[in-house]
Amino acid sequence: MPCARPPWFTLTLAVVLSVLYLIWLRVTIIPSGTELSLDSYYHVAMADECPQTCFARTFPRLTFSILQEQFANYYLLYHMLLASIREYSAWLGLSMTPSFHVPAVFFTGALLVTLLSVLAAWRVPWLLLWPALLWIIAPGWTFRALMVRPHIVAITLVLVATWQCARLTTTRQLWGLFGLSMLFAYTYSMPHVIMLPALLTGLLLFSTQRPLAWLVPLATLAGLV
Repeated sequence: MPCARPPWFTLTLAVVLSVLYLIWLRVTIIPSGTELSLDSYYHVAMADECPQTCFARTFPRLTFSILQEQFANYYLLYHMLLASIREYSAWLGLSMTPSFHVPAVFFTGALLVTLLSVLAAWRVPWLLLWPALLWIIAPGWTFRALMVRPHIVAITLVLVATWQCARLTTTRQLWGLFGLSMLFAYTYSMPHVIMLPALLTGLLLFSTQRPLAWLVPLATLAGLV
């Protein structure tokens, strides 16, 4: 009888193949010196000027915007992480000009690792199949997944929050949701998105564990506040 492959082997293979396909897609689809989204240039520029611009309360260069006098960085943690990636890229002698392949592969690669790890933790069969289907049957998802934009980190955090909600058994585990929602609030401009898995979990638990059902969305909301 053939030896069964260990779970870590399948997970590692799925991650490696998914990331390699991501790299191939970006290099093939995006012309050198360009990006898929104009927002990518904004986020990279903000990261390059971090921490000065990241923590600024005004933005004098935005002459035709109310943000000139009342500025707030809704993607603070994303820009700080992107700044770190840019710093290490410069230190390693990698290209700092468009196309921004290094941060794109880092963020989307982290999303793929998270997705596949969650599927593996839930013992979903055919682990190699799901990333392939995701890339092929959802072109809109594929297009947005290739961008250097904070929604990639937001989706990653929502996936982690969903996994955390699915394994809740005690109130002590709510601290994890509280921390995740706090991170989310400083990462993405629509922090209420992370409430979706919390509210759904609350509804599912309402008939069997009513106190915990109330506490899940409340802990998540407290982290946002």
